[in-house]
Amino acid sequence: MGPVSDEARNRAGELILQSLHESGRAVRALVMEMQLCSHERLSPRIKRELALNFISQLHEVTAERIHDLTVATLWRMGPEVAGALQVTIRKSPHRVERETAARALLEISDRLKKVDDLIRFLRPLEKSDALVPGQAIRMVGRLCAHPKASPKLVREIFKDYSKRATEGFDRIAALGWIASSPGCES
Repeated sequence: MGPVSDEARNRAGELILQSLHESGRAVRALVMEMQLCSHERLSPRIKRELALNFISQLHEVTAERIHDLTVATLWRMGPEVAGALQVTIRKSPHRVERETAARALLEISDRLKKVDDLIRFLRPLEKSDALVPGQAIRMVGRLCAHPKASPKLVREIFKDYSKRATEGFDRIAALGWIASSPGCES
């Protein structure tokens, strides 16, 4: 018997998605631990649908270990699910889902080819109540420290945060990341 074909792998992914729609939380936790979810050749569409499914049920779960498992699974799934996480942050009515999506997105950011779009996505969230107060600011700071962050954008944010540093500890924490970033040195 030879290697598994992409077609067979994707068919298995579709069956797993179907079982998630028909099953409870125990099955979801088992699926999150499967290697298939993060397989590099699993269809990006299936990965996005799995990611949305995993995160859209978190408001029903109080166990922090499941939230952590969700973040770890989404990280393993990689950059292909970044868009699905942004959709969750923008549209989920449940704060726990938005916050968990943001945590996973920050973890995935190390593997993104470009982070400027993600930084621009987060900037308007600094003033919204979509995330925990200060979460978007701290995330922007960490992303500005990414080696692929545009030096021009990093300097822009550094100036903005420096002017408003007295507005709270979150900006000061973000400035600590930004000031040590390669983009701030250019």
